[in-house]
Amino acid sequence: VFGYLWLYFFHMAVFTAVIANCVSNWYFHRSDDTGEYTGAGSEGYFFGKPVLMALLSIARYDLGTLAYGSFLIALCTMPRLILEYVDQELKASAGDNPIVEKVIKCFKCCLWCFEECIKSITEYAYINNAVTGKPFCRAAKASFTLVAKYPLQVALNTLVTGLLSVLSCVMVPLMMVVISSLIISGKGWLTSAVFVLVLAYVVTRITTGVYEVTLTTLFVCAMRDFEHFDGMCAPDSLREAMGLSKPNEEAPKRSSVASMPVAEARAVELTPSQMRHSLIAANVPEEQ
Repeated sequence: VFGYLWLYFFHMAVFTAVIANCVSNWYFHRSDDTGEYTGAGSEGYFFGKPVLMALLSIARYDLGTLAYGSFLIALCTMPRLILEYVDQELKASAGDNPIVEKVIKCFKCCLWCFEECIKSITEYAYINNAVTGKPFCRAAKASFTLVAKYPLQVALNTLVTGLLSVLSCVMVPLMMVVISSLIISGKGWLTSAVFVLVLAYVVTRITTGVYEVTLTTLFVCAMRDFEHFDGMCAPDSLREAMGLSKPNEEAPKRSSVASMPVAEARAVELTPSQMRHSLIAANVPEEQ
């Protein structure tokens, strides 16, 4: 059971990391000339290149981080599953005991809250790892700092992604069922409607999952950009939406990263690919 949980959360971690890598690459590299950009309009672009390059980057640098994070989530999920099993066994053997039932429910609630907190911090850690290249523990620490520094923005981001997910997962399947009722008639409509409802929900949930990670990654990228680069990489529409001023002309140019001294590159905290570019140009080994 633990192995299955670990594998499931690991594949979800890869899903999150791939999207975060693609979004952060677009955010920081879409206008520079370092050759790091992999999206539409880049040299040698082909359909699926951003995803493929993100997978290659993850396979080379981030598999340990994703395995460690998914292991922690699986480790936090196991006690709740064990408690569920114990609860079922107690009900089958001793019947309903109000005191025991209330105690188990309290433990279930506490374990569920702890599990959700770990999942949230871990997701931010995956995204922070994609943006900065930090290993899991340092990325998780940076995620704690982000939440503590911007609690309202984090709460708003969580609220928006949650509302998007709920509305989409309710409205889209219902709309598909209504459309199917107009197309399909006869006795077989109910069976078809159930199939359409389930299939539409699965597809919608996967799609909204992509949007959730995208919004969270944009939030992390924007906060990092405004902290370290005066918002130089932010699109004008995003800057206006957040009510932020235009970037300072004296902020470090990201396109000149290859010629930037290593000490200066570390001081301004570049993205992982840019830091590697700077270190390679200076023939200096990367920091672990």
